[in-house]
Amino acid sequence: AGEQQPVVETLPLWPQDTPLLPAAEGQVALLAVGDIMLGRAVEPRALMYGPEFPFAPLIPLLRQGDIVPGNLEGVIGFSGLPLRKSFTFRSHPTVIAGLQAAGFNVLTLANNHAGDFGAAGLAETIALLEAAGIRSIGAGPAAYEPALLEVNGLTVAMLARTYAIGPQDEVAWAEEGELRAAVAAARAQADVVVVHLHAGIEYSLYADAAQRQLAQAAAEGGAALVIGHHSHSLQEVEW
Repeated sequence: AGEQQPVVETLPLWPQDTPLLPAAEGQVALLAVGDIMLGRAVEPRALMYGPEFPFAPLIPLLRQGDIVPGNLEGVIGFSGLPLRKSFTFRSHPTVIAGLQAAGFNVLTLANNHAGDFGAAGLAETIALLEAAGIRSIGAGPAAYEPALLEVNGLTVAMLARTYAIGPQDEVAWAEEGELRAAVAAARAQADVVVVHLHAGIEYSLYADAAQRQLAQAAAEGGAALVIGHHSHSLQEVEW
């Protein structure tokens, strides 16, 4: 108590001369990240060094995107009680300023931590993000509905599903037939459909059969892109 905290640096800043070009009319720059976890040891550092601290190395790059989505692991706020499980993630509302500074405008909540603090925790998270101007997809009353974003003359539909651990109330669970139909319905409203899929085996470098089957179903429905997360590792890319 009373002692000055040491200065801790994150990774070096992203090079300012990044080759990302501004999107022209009829084009969209989408910069997506995977799992964002702002609880546990991250939260006290964000409170100590400022909410931008966890994102500092990537802010110069991320802020160049028109659409910047990520997967928010856990809830934000004070509501609800923790479930009886190995890991429950929750963070202080202050961290939202860091998400804003990094340019995130869409966050998927379709994951195995959205319900860590029950319905109340999930509802407060969605409300706080909405108040901050950040769209949420994949959880809440409209869990299975797409978010429609108008950018540079294009309509982009964003859908999110999870196939990790097990189903939860008000969290969009992935099922091949439903996903195929949902993408097709979104495609009728948009120029491009992007699907976030929370699935696979943690720390595996390769997609498993379920990931491939669900991604194939999304593609058959008309998805232009399927973004995977949950493995906490880089996996292969398939065109």
